[in-house]
Amino acid sequence: MAQYQQLLKIKPDFTEAIHSLGNLLFQQGRLDEALSQYQAALKYDQGRTAAEDCNQMARILLQKGQRDDAIIAWQKALQFDPGDVAVYNNLGRALLSEGRLEEAAVQYQAALNIQPGNVGFQSNLAQTIWRLTRSPGANGDNTLALAQNANQLARGNSPLILRALAAAYARCGHFPEAIDTGNRALALAAAGQPPAFIHSLQQEMAFYQAGSPLPLLHQTNSTK
Repeated sequence: MAQYQQLLKIKPDFTEAIHSLGNLLFQQGRLDEALSQYQAALKYDQGRTAAEDCNQMARILLQKGQRDDAIIAWQKALQFDPGDVAVYNNLGRALLSEGRLEEAAVQYQAALNIQPGNVGFQSNLAQTIWRLTRSPGANGDNTLALAQNANQLARGNSPLILRALAAAYARCGHFPEAIDTGNRALALAAAGQPPAFIHSLQQEMAFYQAGSPLPLLHQTNSTK
């Protein structure tokens, strides 16, 4: 650490030293000092390296409990590198924890658009859309559009996304489509999903068959 500090006295724009010093400070829990290093690096870095500076800043800000500032830092990271799937995923998680479901879904969808076969991104997006279908404040048409696009990205092969799509159809009153989509989800789920998932989906199907969407839930800022 002392060597990096000495180097930076001689050459303040030596970004490799700035990054290394920031990493050491972060590892030691000296968050404010680490944050200052990445902010300094951002004066010199561009493109993907600048995006990583913002990503590190967001991680520190999140650890400091400054979630809103972390969200802004991740959004800035995407301005430098719009193709960073990890940042989309991190930003989606932070937005989700704030109860900003539609915004979180958009970020997860962006990640899935880059890596459509990523099961983790499929799961994150499916769970967020499913929560939207039960959120009193959500727009049903927007939620359905998100679910349809997600299903296209997954090529109709994700039972998790199909479950969310079925719920979105039901939220908009399209019960025949909800039943058909739910049946496709059940058929795929039989090949590998846990019994609890299948049981929950069967319970949801009973609502659609009765001509009813899933009951709405009270929206909170919790990830539960």
